[in-house]
Amino acid sequence: MSAIAADGTRLPGVIYRPKGAPAAVWAVTYPTRARVRGFEFRNADGEVLGRTTPDPFLLSPTSAAPVTPPVDLPGGLTARLHKDGTFTWLRDGVMVAATEILWTGATAGAPARIISWHFGHGRWFGLATAGTAKVELTAGTGAPIWAATARDPWRRGLALFSAPSGRESDLYTGGYTIVGFDARGKQIWREKVPPHPPLWTGVPLSTPAR
Repeated sequence: MSAIAADGTRLPGVIYRPKGAPAAVWAVTYPTRARVRGFEFRNADGEVLGRTTPDPFLLSPTSAAPVTPPVDLPGGLTARLHKDGTFTWLRDGVMVAATEILWTGATAGAPARIISWHFGHGRWFGLATAGTAKVELTAGTGAPIWAATARDPWRRGLALFSAPSGRESDLYTGGYTIVGFDARGKQIWREKVPPHPPLWTGVPLSTPAR
């Protein structure tokens, strides 16, 4: 299989066939600037089996203008809030994640909590409610990963954070806990994520995709 860029260029992908899995899994990595308009699947003889288009939200989550100013965070990340409530994370001007903000800490009497978080590009980043001064991630017996938060300049009741993520595969398979603290070091919320062991043991087999 391959991704088809807007200029017609085909970007090769990989097909994974884990032993015992009911279906194959495909993946293709491409730069956002390639503006992929579809994915194509072929058999061993090169015949086209089918085509599909990418989820438009993943390629362009919103057409709404951003609310100024953006927020620069550690690790080269930039956070933007858009006028329709969409929140995007960029690195070197390229979007790496997006969230639809349906609820924020600006609601009177709302409990303190983490709103959303992401792993990618060697970073752990996300949003919590205002009043969160520090977030801490603990997994297994490793040392905690922590980050000081930045206040949002848009007065939406948000606190933003970014920190190195460590080995993301270990986080998923072993589970982890995220804790938020206020400025005095008091714990104000806690989010525990259970382990998600792989469905199939062993190393997945992969073949270059056509």
